[in-house]
Parts: sequence; C-alpha cells; structure tokens
Amino acid sequence: GFAHMSVALLGALVWPGVLKEHFERERPDVLMHLVTVGDLSFPSGHSFGAAACYATFAFFCARYLERKRDEVLCYSLALGIAATVGVTRIYLGVHYPTDVLAGASAGGAWAFFVAAAFSAWYRRSAAAATAPRSSG
Repeated sequence: GFAHMSVALLGALVWPGVLKEHFERERPDVLMHLVTVGDLSFPSGHSFGAAACYATFAFFCARYLERKRDEVLCYSLALGIAATVGVTRIYLGVHYPTDVLAGASAGGAWAFFVAAAFSAWYRRSAAAATAPRSSG
C-alpha cells in the first residue's frame, strides 16, 4: 500500500509540471486576484493532486468495505473534496474552469491507472500467499 500511495502522490507532484510546460497557458488576467501565483495555469496542479490523492484514499478505503453503498460513499467523498479544491482555485482567480477540469480529470486518470497497475500486483501477491507450499 505504501508503494501504491507513493507512486500516486509522486506522479501528482511531477505530472502537472510536465503538462504545464507542454501547454504553456498563462493564468487568467483578472483585475484582482485573491492570491498571487507566478507559474503557468493549465492544468491545475492543485486539482490534479487533489483528484489523485483522494481517489487513491478512496480506493484503499473501498477495498476493505463489504457493502457497495459504502464504497460509493468513499468515492463520492473523494469527488466532493476534489471538486471543492477546484472551485476554490477558480474563486481565487488563479485558474480558468477548463484548467481545473483538466487537472481533476488527469489526476483521476492517474490515480485509476496506478490503482489498476497495483491491483494486478495485489492479486498476484494474494494468489502467491494462498497457494499451497510444497514440503520437501
């Protein structure tokens, strides 16, 4: 689990910078920003990180729940927190809505890609742990 979370969070740290350098979109030009930032705008790194982080937390939470309703609740809470982060970035005047949408989408995609990769590893590890051992 630690490796899974580490990969998800490290990717959330690295990918937005790579994408910002590729797209080179300037921040919104509004009269009064509530905060001052100096780097590029697209995609929103905060939205990317929030989506990747909270989707990964929800994945771990949902793995240990038996009822589908509880799993849906985990992912809904993660979505709500990530959406709140995105809305605040727009409210502060530091991102366009498309920056936030792209960041959240890419962060969610990254989280689910990492979860899919690690899920295959988890299945192999569980199968190896339950396989009968030969004595000899």
